[in-house]
Amino acid sequence: MHWSDLFSVSDDFRYPLNLRPGDASAFFSATSDGDAILAERRHWIASAPSQHLGFLPEAEDALAEAVTFAGLTRTDGTGGLGLVADLGRTLEPDFLLLIGPMLHVVAGCVCFPSMWAPEEKFGLPLASVHAPVPGLNEQLGKHLERFFAQLKPGASWARTNWGLSRSAELNQHPGRNLPRLTAEVSPQDVWLRVEHQSLFRLPGTGAVLFGIRIENVSLAHVRAHPQAGPGLAHQLATMPAATVAYKGLASAKERILELLA
Repeated sequence: MHWSDLFSVSDDFRYPLNLRPGDASAFFSATSDGDAILAERRHWIASAPSQHLGFLPEAEDALAEAVTFAGLTRTDGTGGLGLVADLGRTLEPDFLLLIGPMLHVVAGCVCFPSMWAPEEKFGLPLASVHAPVPGLNEQLGKHLERFFAQLKPGASWARTNWGLSRSAELNQHPGRNLPRLTAEVSPQDVWLRVEHQSLFRLPGTGAVLFGIRIENVSLAHVRAHPQAGPGLAHQLATMPAATVAYKGLASAKERILELLA
């Protein structure tokens, strides 16, 4: 999905489900920007592994299947967190492994989180991962439960999510204390942060391999788009106050609306 298709002036703000058939092999394949992405991934894996890597023993079989899917040659004796790190240094997208009917997060490498702490999510079911987001479980929880219950082994789907940021940094772990959006932001300070997501049911173990790629789009670029500019403004104008606060937009919302006008 192109980022501009996320926004409409005819629909008030809702968390987007927008599930559509995907191609996991293509999603996890190398891209033209891969060298730079992998270099940054390796930096964060080396410098802050506790913030970006996770592994629980129940993930062992699913991790082995993910490694095979990725075509990674497994070094003898490497397993657990070391194998997660090897996979994180090989794949461009962030990834999590989810298992069981409640989709517990059991392993993964997330080097480029969007203002959330990956290390706090391991061991939690998906509903608990989403619980801090105001209204998300209420709007999408039942839809996601049905979707994952019906997701067949080997099937791949895609979805896209968005947020706003004051930084084009890929790694926006809250521990980095990056600049936040305020009422004084200028147009060049604001970025649309798009998460392209892949949901792939591994055919052997039945675990879900969840992938995330980040795309940053300048506000100027959004504003120049005839559909996306007015659409984003409408989404912000109709966003509930609790969501505005959660997304860190409480002091910046009116200013961003001015910039989009």
